[in-house]
Amino acid sequence: MGAQAILARTVFAHAGTNPRKSRCSPSLCMFPSTDRAMSLEYECLDKEKEECSLEGLAKLIRKESSIFYVFMVLGGFCSPVDGRCSVRVYTLIFSVSFWICGLTCAWNCVTRNPPFHLFIVDLAVALLHLPGFLAVPFWRRAFGDHKTVMWRIIAKARGHEREWDILCGRARLLGWLMMPVMMGTVFLVWTGFAVPAQIYGLASSHHKFASAHAYSMWAVIPPVVCSILANAAFFGFIILAIIAHIDALEEELLSEIAGSPRHRRIASETGVDVAPAHNGKGSELAGILQRRAEECLGAEEANSVVEDVASRFLGAQDFIDEACRMLSPIAVIHIVMATFQLVAVFIDAALTINFGVPLTVYILCVDLFLVLAALLELLGFLCMGTWLTTKMDALCHDCVRQMLEQGVPLTMAGPSYHFLESAGRHSGTGYKFVMMRLDTSHVAAFISGLCTAVGFIAANIEVGQRAVEVGKKVI
Repeated sequence: MGAQAILARTVFAHAGTNPRKSRCSPSLCMFPSTDRAMSLEYECLDKEKEECSLEGLAKLIRKESSIFYVFMVLGGFCSPVDGRCSVRVYTLIFSVSFWICGLTCAWNCVTRNPPFHLFIVDLAVALLHLPGFLAVPFWRRAFGDHKTVMWRIIAKARGHEREWDILCGRARLLGWLMMPVMMGTVFLVWTGFAVPAQIYGLASSHHKFASAHAYSMWAVIPPVVCSILANAAFFGFIILAIIAHIDALEEELLSEIAGSPRHRRIASETGVDVAPAHNGKGSELAGILQRRAEECLGAEEANSVVEDVASRFLGAQDFIDEACRMLSPIAVIHIVMATFQLVAVFIDAALTINFGVPLTVYILCVDLFLVLAALLELLGFLCMGTWLTTKMDALCHDCVRQMLEQGVPLTMAGPSYHFLESAGRHSGTGYKFVMMRLDTSHVAAFISGLCTAVGFIAANIEVGQRAVEVGKKVI
């Protein structure tokens, strides 16, 4: 039987799994875990519903990373005080802040009071509240049920002590990096929105809306800005948790390779050791195994090894696809809004340079805030998704190496690699954005487009200034 036929049979076997007859979902049944991982997962399944919530996750994170816990509190993901009443009050504070800030910014596009500058820029500021307003309720629903994939991601990450420690260390680093960014962005937005609104409100006391807009900005800007930035960082934390489990599976495969009798024998005879790390000698090992064809496993044994390794890999990708389907709605909203923000800033910069539109400190702060928030969201989604895709590509290589070390002939392991590259689906492996695989080419294309836009604006600065001077002379 050919290798691809064996893998196809494995896929059909997975597709035929009946989740109603099993306590876990098909993704979990396909993805072997350690005993500790499964016990932790079932422990989570058996807990009360209020424990499997966003507050329950915050308590878990507080034990490992206090700085990331503070980051979650400032972002509105959890209340600093335990209790249902405090959670509702804290959630209400952030919801009211988003409503006040969003509606006043939207209405200011009509009244055009300071800090109004350009319609498309102020429209981008008003629409910026939409993804932030939807983010926290989305994460609460995602962690509100013990059967959701989000809790299974956390349970699987906790199932491996070393990877869980690495995840907590990355969360601490993420918290320390984002905390000054969060505080600096709040002061930036205060300078761009609250200060000019306050000056205009005091100078024009007969405009009641202008005065109300000015005073409300000081109160609602901190929770709104913190929540927007915290959502992008929290998405990164979820991707890091998935990567932790992929790392655990990769380490498991490498340890099995290093412990196999064939590897120890070949390493002692030839000095080639590729199991502990990717050291570029995979072709040498393949040649050795090809020359030792008489040592390869029989057809039935080789089929069993291929099915076992393919089940692990396909189960991992099924798990990622399930997470991508849940994360896609919030990712789409954030990426669309972030792209619109960048377009608005580029238009503002072009008008300022080419038509002499006055540029003040307040306008500069507004544009910097839009660029900063957009880049954090876009690069956060793109880079983290690409990292996860890269991890799955590396895992595909390790699966083929595992087949070779277990004695699977190259005539079977070679075709298996091409099948595992696509994971038996049109969308391929790795992280998917609207069922489209993200990889390094998308990040490179985004950075290239961004640099092209900035270069275009910079190249026209002198031309725009000359046009403004000519226009002044004509007038």
